[in-house]
Amino acid sequence: MYSEHGDVCVDTGVICVTDIENLKHEAGNAFKDVRDKRYSGFSFDVEPGTYRVDVSIPDTWNGEVEESYDIEVRSGTVVVTDPCYWFDNVDHEMWSDFLDKYEFCQRSSDEFMFVSSMGGDGTYSVSVTLTKIHFENDMTAK
Repeated sequence: MYSEHGDVCVDTGVICVTDIENLKHEAGNAFKDVRDKRYSGFSFDVEPGTYRVDVSIPDTWNGEVEESYDIEVRSGTVVVTDPCYWFDNVDHEMWSDFLDKYEFCQRSSDEFMFVSSMGGDGTYSVSVTLTKIHFENDMTAK
């Protein structure tokens, strides 16, 4: 199990938990690595595999938020961020395509967990716990 905590600045009303490689893939040429920026949220390393992600945000516009979802982590680097910061502002088409694909970050997937129930933008104190439910090289079912 992995547990991390940090502040996440939200500018699009959503927090994303994903493997960094998924952001690189979706952003394509518009990708910009902002892990060294104070507003970018936080990242941490885990073993590749499938994880149950539990997110807890104690103080939001809508009170406490707790959500869970399963995601695949292939590269081993997980980011907790507002995804808009990872798309270069010059290429609006890639960001627009991303929003369309994930229904404006309202539809989580095997690659992306979106949390949008905070009620608005701001800086949120976010706790994330990842519990491995399937190892990358494990042939057993979840």
